[in-house]
Amino acid sequence: MEKIIGVAHIHSRFSYDGKLSLPELKSLFQKNNLRFALVSEHEDDFDEKKWIALVEECQKLSDDSFLFIPGLEINYAGGHVLCFGLNQPISYMKGIETLKEANKAGALIVFAHPHRSRYRVGEELQQIINGVEIWNSHYDGKWSPRFLSYKLWQKVNREDKKIFAFAGLDFHDLHHLHGPRLEVASSFSIEAILKALISGSFVIKKDEKIISAFPDLNMFPLFIKSFLSLCILGGYKFAGNIFSFFPKSWKRKIKLSLRKNL
Repeated sequence: MEKIIGVAHIHSRFSYDGKLSLPELKSLFQKNNLRFALVSEHEDDFDEKKWIALVEECQKLSDDSFLFIPGLEINYAGGHVLCFGLNQPISYMKGIETLKEANKAGALIVFAHPHRSRYRVGEELQQIINGVEIWNSHYDGKWSPRFLSYKLWQKVNREDKKIFAFAGLDFHDLHHLHGPRLEVASSFSIEAILKALISGSFVIKKDEKIISAFPDLNMFPLFIKSFLSLCILGGYKFAGNIFSFFPKSWKRKIKLSLRKNL
């Protein structure tokens, strides 16, 4: 077994809003010492043919140095659920039916960016998911998990149904890169990495910060860091309106520079 670091919640050009191709993502991730990526393309415009194309390209690009693990971001009750390790076409199912079948097949299922669902997750979904994305650096910033997402995880993680805390980049473009990583201790294969993640045998890492899959975080510092991170992101978005008057090439450079650490 070895310690393997990767990233989750990744969108490529297979998604309508992804900016980079899978080969470009592999090159980028390898330059940043990452060895696997959990891909989660939007299901909206997927059919069986497109799903097969995604799986085949992930397999083609995976080798003994880097692994792509294909998956989808499923629409459910006004929110999104990440589903990794699907082993069948999805044209026959949608929404909760997709998730039920994926759950039976042993897929990794994570409730994504809870704030977009107003921190509500129904009992039916709680019986299906493996984890809650307490840290989505696209929406929560690169400093800290979101306080209310962590509170939701505390609520749904029960003795009779263990649910882990998860982190993802929600990567669409270069400026989303520098968020939390996942570190697993396993052999280097898709099956072994998925097994480690599903069992909660991983940690979330960002610089010197290490958070276990079943964390016991100090609530007050978490609240302060989360609040400040969201305020900074709000300021960044406001500044984006000012950048709109800059030449396009300048605007992109400024955006990439600022979002590297925000």
